[in-house]
Amino acid sequence: MNPHETQPTDVTPQLKTKRSRLGFVLIIGPTLLYIISVIIGFIATTTLNGGAGTENTPAYDVVNTIVFVAGAIAIASWLPCLIIGIRLLKKPRG
Repeated sequence: MNPHETQPTDVTPQLKTKRSRLGFVLIIGPTLLYIISVIIGFIATTTLNGGAGTENTPAYDVVNTIVFVAGAIAIASWLPCLIIGIRLLKKPRG
């Protein structure tokens, strides 16, 4: 065998691992984003909030808005990502 010749490689295992990784990310991603946004929201509420009877700081308002948008994206994308992730993890037919 010539040392410069390469043997044909099977692309199927690489494709399966990419699909598996993407499937796991799509299943876990929105849930993880929601959990992180709740934790950041809790931290922002306890540290940046002005307290009872005082005005909220601008930083608190900005963080609260970002956390709200991240939570909304996580909740809106949870079911579609779950369906697509399960579909990618499912064994191909044939």
